[in-house]
Amino acid sequence: MLPEPFDTIPSADRFMRTYEKGETVFLTGQDIAGLGIVIEGSLELAFTGVGGERVIIHRAETGDTLVEPCLFAPSYQCDCTALTAARIVFLRKQAVIDLLASRPDFALSYIKTLAAQVDALRARLELRNIKSARDRVLAALMLIGQTRTVSAFASEIGLTHEATFRALSALVAEGRAVRLERGRYAPAG
Repeated sequence: MLPEPFDTIPSADRFMRTYEKGETVFLTGQDIAGLGIVIEGSLELAFTGVGGERVIIHRAETGDTLVEPCLFAPSYQCDCTALTAARIVFLRKQAVIDLLASRPDFALSYIKTLAAQVDALRARLELRNIKSARDRVLAALMLIGQTRTVSAFASEIGLTHEATFRALSALVAEGRAVRLERGRYAPAG
């Protein structure tokens, strides 16, 4: 049920939680339950920016690890909401730290997981450096795809809903993107 290397953590050091769509998994400042593994579903991690805007920092899907910084922090640094019905296995913090310290194979496998996440994060950060809304939207369609609403996609790539919709419309008119169905787009070709 758990991906490597987390399948080696004793069952006494893990616990399952289920969440309904829209349910809060945790809030900024709450005590940490442990490192999470998304068994099923989709989750959004976000915080409130200085201007009061919601800033999405990560979207976790089935198989992803969740809240890696929890291993070294006393409380959550963001909010987490279930975008779909979800099941999460939380791994006791000390159990993970003990395995990292005592099992090089566990540590290397976990580092590989983190490296892949860093790579994905860098791609998302690069998207935010693209000034043109049209170019950013096209790059985002090609790199990460649009799996949710246009509003959620806009928030994820750091644009307003209106700017994203205008860019999508322009890209479709130019033949660089296609409308799959109402509110769903993909790069052309």
